[in-house]
Amino acid sequence: EYLDDFFPFSQVPDRLFDSVFLLNTLEHLKDPLETVKSIGELLTPGGLIYLSVPNFHALVNRVLHEKGGTFGGHSHIQHFTSETLSRLLEQAGLEVLEFETIITELGTIQNYLSYKEPYYGEDAMVLDFISPEAIYRNHLGRSLNIIGRKIG
Repeated sequence: EYLDDFFPFSQVPDRLFDSVFLLNTLEHLKDPLETVKSIGELLTPGGLIYLSVPNFHALVNRVLHEKGGTFGGHSHIQHFTSETLSRLLEQAGLEVLEFETIITELGTIQNYLSYKEPYYGEDAMVLDFISPEAIYRNHLGRSLNIIGRKIG
């Protein structure tokens, strides 16, 4: 069972939740801390929150700068790193359990460095020395995913 609504809820749920997922949402909100605090109030003790946001420190952003998808348009009004997202959860009274980045744009970077259209060209192989493992290990993937837990 799930609740398909948004914060603040149009109707406050009459029960608590074991887990809440927010995928590519916080970067669009004026006050993400208030939203995460509200979610924390809806979690059962030990309940989990899973967040996924664009990673400001992603390799694709460092290479493409304003051409990177994170900065496209005007809808991303917040930017997060592993440090700022962890701090946000802690300020909301949640414990950070784990975080990782997801590698999705290595081909985009290679196309850009080969003077091709970054998002629509064929994946050029100019960065064969950069492995997906190195990007993952150094938290340089495009998406930042974090799991937090309600303490108590």
